[in-house]
Amino acid sequence: MGIKINQNSTIVAITTPIGVGGVSIVRISGKKSIKIADKLFISLRNKKPSEFNSRELILGTFLGKTFKENCLCVVFRNPNSFTGEDVVEFQCHGGIKVTNMILEECLNNGCSLAQNGEFSFRAFMNGKMNLSEAEGMIDIINAETETEINVGYDLMTGGLTSKIKILQEELIDIMSDIEVSFDYPEEDLEYKTVPEIEKRLLKLRAKTKELLGTANTGAIIKNGINVVIVGRPNVGKSSILNSLLRFDKAIVTDIAGTTRDIVEDRFEVNGIKVNIIDTAGIRETEDVIEKIGVERSRTAIKKADIVLFVVDSSELLTAKDKEI
Repeated sequence: MGIKINQNSTIVAITTPIGVGGVSIVRISGKKSIKIADKLFISLRNKKPSEFNSRELILGTFLGKTFKENCLCVVFRNPNSFTGEDVVEFQCHGGIKVTNMILEECLNNGCSLAQNGEFSFRAFMNGKMNLSEAEGMIDIINAETETEINVGYDLMTGGLTSKIKILQEELIDIMSDIEVSFDYPEEDLEYKTVPEIEKRLLKLRAKTKELLGTANTGAIIKNGINVVIVGRPNVGKSSILNSLLRFDKAIVTDIAGTTRDIVEDRFEVNGIKVNIIDTAGIRETEDVIEKIGVERSRTAIKKADIVLFVVDSSELLTAKDKEI
């Protein structure tokens, strides 16, 4: 990640997207979180955050040096928080200015500005999540399809971790049986034979390969399927792209060679993202720009999962069609 952490520092950041909206959240994490929050917030019943029950959302006033803001405050005491540290969140009105002023007050009262990914990094360092669970969380944040959300959730909640643990436990069990036969050869124990050990190892290896094989499916769900439309100039490639996308993404004319560059977009089919790519018509040309487009078409074909080859159905296959 490239993050260097001072475990003793207390960090702060705006955890919601910057912009105008109903609510913005400013999060503090670290040993001094609650102490800093006590300087900045008072509830309607004149209680400070250190007096709040954990995970209880309290309405009150944020006390800036030059301003006040009605907002909500919630305290998460360690280790029962996202980062495993004391965490305080202020939920204020979603204006850009007021959110940044609250952030500034936190910085002026002892917080350091969090680096990108530092909350998640601290959660990892404090044993609140492992790397695969962190990846699942990022996948949910970046998800564009329902399938991506479901797969990300399974990863984030330990779906992959539990499968790996089962394989690890089986391997440890096999190793234990081998070690027992070495350490206590004269004891009256029922030892596993070499063929029995081999059989178990082969079965374990097959399960491991099966789990590794799901990586390709995961990559497709995460990144989508690359579909490249290719063919001679003016056979209807751009019309097919527009039809699949259901709007006019590419320019369509009767002039051959209209598309001179890669035209990309995406749509969803049964929960899977499809990256659809329209290419320049492949032909020999003296036009410098069109030549570049044709070369990009050839490159796109090599990277495609699916090549959609388009021909003009009003005429027989040409030699150029067959060559493509």
